[in-house]
Amino acid sequence: MRLFRRKAGWLVGGLCCVALVASLVAVGYFHRALERTESEIATLRSEATRLAQMHAGRSAQDRALLEQVGRELAQSSVEREAATADIEAQAQIVAAQEARIEQLEAERDTAVQYAAEQVRRAVDRRAMLENAVNDRVQAIQERDEATAMRDATLIETRKVLRQLDAETRATIADIEKIIVATGLEPSRVVPEPNRIRRVGARGGPYIPWKAQVALAEHSESSQLQTLTQQLEKLKALRDVMVRLPLVAPVTHAILSDGFGYRRDPVNGGGARHEGLDLRAVRDSAVIAPAAGTVVAAGWDGAFGNLIQIDHGFGVVSRYAHLSRMLVRKGDVVARNEQIGVVGATGRATGVHLHYEIWVDGQPRDPMRFLTAVSRPVVGFVHQ
Repeated sequence: MRLFRRKAGWLVGGLCCVALVASLVAVGYFHRALERTESEIATLRSEATRLAQMHAGRSAQDRALLEQVGRELAQSSVEREAATADIEAQAQIVAAQEARIEQLEAERDTAVQYAAEQVRRAVDRRAMLENAVNDRVQAIQERDEATAMRDATLIETRKVLRQLDAETRATIADIEKIIVATGLEPSRVVPEPNRIRRVGARGGPYIPWKAQVALAEHSESSQLQTLTQQLEKLKALRDVMVRLPLVAPVTHAILSDGFGYRRDPVNGGGARHEGLDLRAVRDSAVIAPAAGTVVAAGWDGAFGNLIQIDHGFGVVSRYAHLSRMLVRKGDVVARNEQIGVVGATGRATGVHLHYEIWVDGQPRDPMRFLTAVSRPVVGFVHQ
């Protein structure tokens, strides 16, 4: 403990010595700085004295010079104010002129824009007029071409209509000859179409029409109307032809007995024969020579197995001595449809088909129907 106190005393003493030395060094430094400051102050005081002396000698001269400068400044200030006023006046004039120039420039720009717009519109109008002229020229050319094409088409159409009308009339005449050859009247099987009787006009709005167009339209319409009527009549006649028995009901047959008076094959006496006897091979097919409806199919005494077909227009065909019947009453048969088989049933001396055609309840010679087409009858030959 004693040693510790001794060391602490040495340490404190050392520190005190160091602090004393530092204090002495600082005092010396501040003393030298004070001396330098006093020297500088003295130098400044002498300089200030010199300057004061110099100022005192020059103050009178400077005051006179300052008074002269003041007068000159006052005079220059007046002149400056006058010049300023003049400049301001000139500036106002210049500003007014600039405003006028800007106004004139704006008006010029507006006028230029208006002129440019007018020029553009004029160019557009000219282009539109040129386009309109070109369109009109093209339309006239197209109209002329269309007119020429229409005229050519009308001429060709009229030619075709005349040719078709002539062919239709010729076909109608041929069919009517065939119908007449069968003993029927064409007006009976094909009645005239209902026609509307024309009378004078009674009223309606007035719509003018070009004479030449009206004439062409009327002529063409009349031709079409006539041709339409002829075509309708031709269609009706063709329907009739489908329903008329104009072909033989048996193929590869031999005509063994005709219509009218004959010697009876059983008793040898004179007799009326109301049909044709077509000799064919047993079980040969019997076909319907035309479309129709079966109105009878069954046993009928001396006729044996008998089929009757109603073809319309009062025409009925009869097929007798069949070995078999393939249709029944009420059946609708088509042309060339098989209805039975050739046989020898009933009062018969051999295999054959007895074929009759009745019109309005009266027997007609079937040969008139079979030869009505004015060409050799296909299906049988004369014995």
